[in-house]
Amino acid sequence: MRKENASSEVCFTELSELFPDEKSVEDVADGKLLAEHLNEFLKEQREINRRVFILRYYYNLSIEEISVSLGIKRPTVKTKLFRMREELKEFLAKKGYNI
Repeated sequence: MRKENASSEVCFTELSELFPDEKSVEDVADGKLLAEHLNEFLKEQREINRRVFILRYYYNLSIEEISVSLGIKRPTVKTKLFRMREELKEFLAKKGYNI
């Protein structure tokens, strides 16, 4: 079950520049393709990075909660998230997305 809290907005804001707003049927179809690309990207990641990403952007956990859950330091979590967002941006650009 997803955690709903004030950090939800922060999580989505961090990724908002990567994902377009869905407004038309074509955009919805593109959104499904984008989800497939996101899954492909995550499969290529190391397990710890994948877990950090999913805990942050799917379960909306805070940096502190991820740190405690995975037993890694807060700065490490922040660095992993930053680097993954940058890698995702490059990955999506290679797939033809204008970001």
